[in-house]
Amino acid sequence: TKNYMRIKSFDKAKLFFFNNKNLRQIILKNTFWYASGQILSRFLKIILLILIARILGAENYGLFTFALSFALFFTIISEFGLKPTVIREFAQKKPSAQELGSLLFLKLILGLISFCLILVSSFFVKTVAARPLILIFGIILLIDTVTNLLIDFFQARQRMELLAIIQIAKNLVIAGGGLLVLFFRPNIRLIAYSYLLGSLLTFVFALFIIVRFFHLLPLPYWNPKIIKKYLFLTWPLALSTGSAIVFTHADSIMMGLWQMIRQVGWYQAAYKIINFVIIPGSIITNVFYPNLSQSYKKNRFLFRRISNILFESTLFLAFPIIVGGVLLSQKIITFFYGKSYLPSISAFKILSFSAGLTLLIMFINVILNSSGRQKITFYVTASAAIINIIFNFILIPRYSLYGAALATVLSQSLLCFLAFFFLEKHKLLPKISLMFLPIVSTLLMVAFLEIGIISRLNIILQVILAALAYSVIFFALKLKLLPVVLRR
Repeated sequence: TKNYMRIKSFDKAKLFFFNNKNLRQIILKNTFWYASGQILSRFLKIILLILIARILGAENYGLFTFALSFALFFTIISEFGLKPTVIREFAQKKPSAQELGSLLFLKLILGLISFCLILVSSFFVKTVAARPLILIFGIILLIDTVTNLLIDFFQARQRMELLAIIQIAKNLVIAGGGLLVLFFRPNIRLIAYSYLLGSLLTFVFALFIIVRFFHLLPLPYWNPKIIKKYLFLTWPLALSTGSAIVFTHADSIMMGLWQMIRQVGWYQAAYKIINFVIIPGSIITNVFYPNLSQSYKKNRFLFRRISNILFESTLFLAFPIIVGGVLLSQKIITFFYGKSYLPSISAFKILSFSAGLTLLIMFINVILNSSGRQKITFYVTASAAIINIIFNFILIPRYSLYGAALATVLSQSLLCFLAFFFLEKHKLLPKISLMFLPIVSTLLMVAFLEIGIISRLNIILQVILAALAYSVIFFALKLKLLPVVLRR
């Protein structure tokens, strides 16, 4: 009987996590797999990058991250903003072999153009040691361009479990290969080859899944009508995505081109931790996005209610990240990277503000896109990207990595200001009063961190206890339990 119950429970779990049954189950299943894939993949990636930084030093780490940023910059062309359009179109109807083949042809052409541009532009990089790395990452970009189309297909068909498994498998290969290199033959070029191996195996795995489970064999196919259709649908998103990519990678590329390689290493050391701590915000916005899009068309009252919940959730994450990052910056940097990365501390303090602003920008993009105002997203993002480049030209030569961090925060602040102006104009602005609880909770969290015994603890314990204290205070205030406790 016990064995029967176990088998039955296993079957139920299998049905829940690996099958699509109804809307509620699909949303819960996809949320679980999306969150699992994102968190585990990024955790593996950041662990590898931290070890690269510690073992190989700031100079080699700067060389590695500069080459990576240089290649990723060309995703402006290779991806061309196709992802949202492909997912939307494939979700509405199952694509024919001809449609999938035509998109594969388009992706191959875009990938090859990007690779050729990477190859040619790499000769203008003065740091000769970076050129082979740029070439390797260029090949990776070409492979990933095709693989991403297959992954978009899985996402469109509501099979997030496949997406998560592929992401985790890829990063396990990269992290495993990178760790073997670091502990037996430390060399940044060999680590880049582990990234290449991960991309190749991911492509093979994704191709196997689409053939085995969806009975589709994607082969390049030239159909100008289909290609023209997707290019026409995608170009506004391509411009918005391109602006965001400029925003993300311009500072590291500019420092690298100006031969500030060590400074790139210090800067990216701080930036990688910032990118990791904002993962929950990315997950939350992706989960809320479909509901916001649906409710905007059907029920504006529900849309406003959901947007207020998302805004409060965003602020719940943003304020403690900003304040905690500033207060604990020295302990965080020295714990993860060691004393050789002390110059990263001030950059980390500045970028802590960037983390909070990034979370707000995610919220803004979701609200504007779900209400059909993608053009505003483009205008605002493009303006901020241009301002960011101008600030970089002014501040980096004088203040190096600190100038890059400051340029990021200033341009993000401008983006938020402009975006909130448009939200107010179109009556999409959430309740500003929702800031009150996160601010008060954050201030009380700071007081908690200043307690003698807490301030002397290991940084990981400090962060965990601070997060717990903040959460308890926030929900006690929200549920109006704290005033009752204090009166007693």
